[in-house]
Amino acid sequence: MSKRLHLIGFAALLMVACLLSTTWPAIVAEEGVIYYILTEDNEITLRYPIRMGGEVLTREVFETLMIHKVDRLNEIAEKYGAKWTHMTAVGPWFMARYAEEQSADWEGLYDALIEQVRRGSAAGHEYAVHPHAHWDPRTSLNAAIWDPEKNGFVDSWEDYLSWTMGFMKVGDFDDLESSAGYLYDHKRRIMEITRRETVVHRSGGWQFGNTPEQQIISLTALKMNGILANSDADANLTLSGNAGRPFQESTYFTAIDSINERSVSSKEYGTLEFTPNPLPILSFESNSLAQLNQKVDQAVAAYTDRSGRIKPGIHFITGFGHAKNIMGGDGTWSSLEGGQFDVIDQHLAYVFEKYVNIEKPLIRFATATEAVLEYYDYYSERPVAVRGDEERQVADRFFEYPIRVLGRFGPEFAEAEVQPPIWWDARTDIAKVEILEGGEVIAVHDRFESSYPYLAFPVKPRTKDQSSKDFNYSMRVYLTESAPI
Repeated sequence: MSKRLHLIGFAALLMVACLLSTTWPAIVAEEGVIYYILTEDNEITLRYPIRMGGEVLTREVFETLMIHKVDRLNEIAEKYGAKWTHMTAVGPWFMARYAEEQSADWEGLYDALIEQVRRGSAAGHEYAVHPHAHWDPRTSLNAAIWDPEKNGFVDSWEDYLSWTMGFMKVGDFDDLESSAGYLYDHKRRIMEITRRETVVHRSGGWQFGNTPEQQIISLTALKMNGILANSDADANLTLSGNAGRPFQESTYFTAIDSINERSVSSKEYGTLEFTPNPLPILSFESNSLAQLNQKVDQAVAAYTDRSGRIKPGIHFITGFGHAKNIMGGDGTWSSLEGGQFDVIDQHLAYVFEKYVNIEKPLIRFATATEAVLEYYDYYSERPVAVRGDEERQVADRFFEYPIRVLGRFGPEFAEAEVQPPIWWDARTDIAKVEILEGGEVIAVHDRFESSYPYLAFPVKPRTKDQSSKDFNYSMRVYLTESAPI
């Protein structure tokens, strides 16, 4: 009798546990995923021609750094189904536009830069936000000086670290010389071309800040712009050459006032930090083929158990480099064949054959945004809503988009917030936004005080057994007559 009572009690406990498990979120114990994210900083540098024996940034060098080298990297990656995330500085686009106004020799470069982004995005590569205000003639921090006699740009810097200056105020979207405004300008200009959501940012030349007060400014600006993750290129600031962290320590939700500290909660955090890894970093511009392959092997070993199964969770291999610094076989800035390009080609072939093109793949190539969204979906215990890229034009000025609500969360979270497409200014271009669940309208917004507002809508709790894709949320955007299409 006693044994029977014990069994009944145990069964009751199991029932309670099951009931609780269908109400409250929990980390799912299924096999994990390893994402390989290829990142590079898509930018120019004024010191580049000096280092290569010249004295001025000419159109030829500019075009090679931000167009031809990026195209070449994309071409190599596409052979293996890999995708680059190009952390893109928009300021140099305006250097090109300024140069076009000064010299006929520079005509057409601005349009060529835009077309490169369009071409790469259409092939599946990501163009993300990487602000460098010192390479932007529109800002007071601009260090790119036009030299009419040399028909190019020269370096006005006296201190290498001068480029770590940023805009240490939050500001608003209308203020280009503010953290929020400069990020907004970058994200909007990129997404006007790609029409693809990017939720990642790399700090570097745009100083994230050292004190909690400074970092809160930067974190606030990221939040305002719908940026969910930062990838800090720390070695750019320390000059140590040792950016990054060990694989299992490099990706984490941050504290609310510091990207260097981990949050103690997956409900309350600042952003997601995914630092290039390991330590020293996997560098596309300087590592040998053996080093690149070895670091990926080390990552797989770190992220798998003794049986060879991927440990539960979302795991990142985040490579780092600059297209401008990747040299061809002859070691000159203009070469696009051989040298480090061949090293990258052979490395991706190695990863593809050993870890991707197998019966049960151990690695998936992904853009940073793709990987970041999966990380949030797996680990966040508060709802995070993002607009999907699939656009359906219902009528002349009526568009519909899917919404994905990421995370596993309980009933204490009754609402989520989502932003409309950034390429329209909500104040002047959008007449109304409807949020729907299963085709039924659950929220309506028709007054917008911000050009890129957050729009609230009710959400249902998500249990550990449910996927974010099980919920059918969507957004309908009705445009004004004056809105560009």
